[in-house]
Amino acid sequence: MFLISYDLLSLGVTNGSNPYGMLFSGVGLLVGLLALAVFQYAFVLNASLDLPAWAILKNSRALTFLGLTYTIGILGITCFVDAALLFGFLISLVLLVLGFPTLVQFIVCCLGNIPMQKWIVEPYLRQQEENAET
Repeated sequence: MFLISYDLLSLGVTNGSNPYGMLFSGVGLLVGLLALAVFQYAFVLNASLDLPAWAILKNSRALTFLGLTYTIGILGITCFVDAALLFGFLISLVLLVLGFPTLVQFIVCCLGNIPMQKWIVEPYLRQQEENAET
């Protein structure tokens, strides 16, 4: 989905002088936001937990809806970054390649860690403590 988003945004930027460019840019932005909303917690879960891929994706989708305020915050920040990339595409190639992906991943990991700790790690640790006491 991220590849489709990138391709559509690229088509939109290169055809920015006609209505199709705006259409491709809008659809590309929406596809990218949808992919980020669905898979944003998968990055954090994959790094934190030793689970198979299907379990990571299932927990990622659940956290997307449980941590709705964090999801909306991440999508808002991503919209801002995408708009900055779209309007500054020609003058910000270094930021496009190096800076913005790093910034977005850092924000996703920081905001995604809070609901993951609350709804996955803390109950697991609590269960481990209860099992150790018995």
